Amino acid sequence: ESISGTFTIPMLGRAKWIKNGVNTKEPIDRDAYMELYPLEITTMTVEEYKEARDDYSGIPFQYPENIQPLSPAIEQLIQSIDGK
Repeated sequence: ESISGTFTIPMLGRAKWIKNGVNTKEPIDRDAYMELYPLEITTMTVEEYKEARDDYSGIPFQYPENIQPLSPAIEQLIQSIDGK
């Protein structure tokens, strides 16, 4: 049995760089879509959680092997946000 989650988050983009990116002066409605597939699940007590909750070094981030490539427009947007 696998555990996964799919989330859609509606957002209103009001930042200047977002408006400039699509050449408008109005806020932009958009949806963020995310799929999560936990690789490892750890059970711990509340006390253990309180000690470990701020330590993110042990949480690896991995892309799925069958992930679809992003479109060039999305890649360009990501690079502009990252400052590359």
